[in-house]
Amino acid sequence: MANLKTNYKDAVLDASANMKRVYDIVNSSGSVVSANVSLVDKTKYSQEGDTFGASDLNAMNVETNKSVKSTTVKEIVIVSTLPSTGVEGTLYFTYD
Repeated sequence: MANLKTNYKDAVLDASANMKRVYDIVNSSGSVVSANVSLVDKTKYSQEGDTFGASDLNAMNVETNKSVKSTTVKEIVIVSTLPSTGVEGTLYFTYD
């Protein structure tokens, strides 16, 4: 299995934009209706969520990559019951 990516980056806004994202509003034909618009979130939250960024994802992927490398599968056991009969069957796969 290939390693998961561990170098995700967060977007960094240009300081000249006053640290706000800037958008153009366009109509269905693609013509600009209003240019350089910033949006302000006026939502009243009963609870604000956590921020989740590139560093969180990178840390998770580093640990996942470590655990995948250190795990060796020696045996797989599949237990199943046939719904119509209730008969249980077990399959064993062993690897050296």
